[in-house]
Amino acid sequence: TLQFINVVIVRQLMDGPQSLNSTYYPRMVSLLRTLKVGRIMEKVDHFRLLWSCVVHSFPSFLFAFMLVALMKYMMANYIVQAITALRYSDSINAEQWSEISKFYSTVPEAWFT
Repeated sequence: TLQFINVVIVRQLMDGPQSLNSTYYPRMVSLLRTLKVGRIMEKVDHFRLLWSCVVHSFPSFLFAFMLVALMKYMMANYIVQAITALRYSDSINAEQWSEISKFYSTVPEAWFT
């Protein structure tokens, strides 16, 4: 609404007749611009707080992500070792090994399953 009032004042200033008090309209325009800036500055503290919360929570998020990745790697490594030990113990046949090796033959494959 302030922008609409600003446009109306500027158009009236450009189109209307010049009165003796010709500084009234430019003063009103600058007052409205100041009000707009005042509204924005009121919200800057909220944005600053939000940005601070995001920045200060990033190390915790990074630590949690790294911990989950490490746990996934350890489990994938454990599963590959168990499957490999099962394969070399001759307790499964070639057909069962081909089915198991689709998902658990290497660490990256076991990581993403």
